[in-house]
Amino acid sequence: MVGSHIQGNKSSYKIIKEIGRGGMAIAYLARDTRNQEVIIKSQLIKGDGVDDLRKEKLEVEAKVLRDLLNPGCKNIVKYLDESRTNNTFHLIIEKLSDETLKNRIQNHRINEQTAITYLQSLLNALKYLHSRNIIHRDIKPLNILFDIRGEAVLIDFGGAKEGYNVMPGNETQLFTPGWSCTHQKSGGLTTSCDLYALGGVLFYMLTGEEPKLHMNQNGILNKKPNQLNPQISQRISELPSLMVDPDHKIISTVNDVENYLRQGNISSYGKPHIIMNGIRYEVYDELDIGRQHPSCNTLCFQIGFRAPPKVSITESGDQYLSRHHARIWKDKNGYCWIQDLKSRNGTAIYRSGMYRLLAPGQKEMLLDKSVIALGYNPQKGPYMTFTFHEK
Repeated sequence: MVGSHIQGNKSSYKIIKEIGRGGMAIAYLARDTRNQEVIIKSQLIKGDGVDDLRKEKLEVEAKVLRDLLNPGCKNIVKYLDESRTNNTFHLIIEKLSDETLKNRIQNHRINEQTAITYLQSLLNALKYLHSRNIIHRDIKPLNILFDIRGEAVLIDFGGAKEGYNVMPGNETQLFTPGWSCTHQKSGGLTTSCDLYALGGVLFYMLTGEEPKLHMNQNGILNKKPNQLNPQISQRISELPSLMVDPDHKIISTVNDVENYLRQGNISSYGKPHIIMNGIRYEVYDELDIGRQHPSCNTLCFQIGFRAPPKVSITESGDQYLSRHHARIWKDKNGYCWIQDLKSRNGTAIYRSGMYRLLAPGQKEMLLDKSVIALGYNPQKGPYMTFTFHEK
């Protein structure tokens, strides 16, 4: 392979050397026709019956990164090109540093301010991902590199979930102890799970020790960073525990973390709300959810709707949400309910380890921490998920 050429859609690439090999792909350093260095990820072929799975995983990563190009985010690795040669898939991405965050922490303990700077870069990446219905699912120090400015950059999107676009298998198959939220093993995946993993990364940056060494069996930290590193302030030492919480009681969104960094404290929201695509929406009356449209037309009028939903979701590419998909409301006794508005791809609620589709028009009471799927396919799983919080 070294010295050979790969023809992509945009350029030709000469393989310089192999730089890494995992269970799913091989990474090569290469140069394009302008002599610019790039990274090529090629599916690993073993003939062990899993080659198609490896290919699909790399294709998922390519699609996610393509979809993130416009307008793009500097803290997410940039897609450049792709190629299919001899039934092998190749993904071409930008060349970043050779040093992962894990290498950097192992070689040299960083100070609190540097850790916060890296955290802010990664929060920027997550805000961009979550606004586009993408959950990374595999945030850990090995999947964080650095650009020429020294900013942290998130890589490895092979396990990412973008609507129905996800590597084959169910959503509980990708789980790394100590980094992954417990919901990635039990089910009920939401964008808040990425905040859990990032909290573990923050703990690691502040202490140099993996969070799993200081967790109980429920995936909750039992030590603060300043117990292991006295140089860390009390204010910042509180943050990892707030993030590494499977129930996401206090911190559920990127904005929550940013507010904590600005204000030094945070409390529960205190009112019924949902977390959708990384944004909090209060439930104080009827809260309709559906596909974004500037105004209702005759089709909306015929089914009884006169105005666009309060929670309007923009979809790129294929559209799976109905214009008026689901409704949440609070009754006079303070209980909250959800109703499927006869949507075309259904509304499902996660209970007892599985998703259950609501019948068209069916109403059901919401329990605290209920996970809801807008669009559900038994083979593909949930399309878009959100969480209901009582307070």
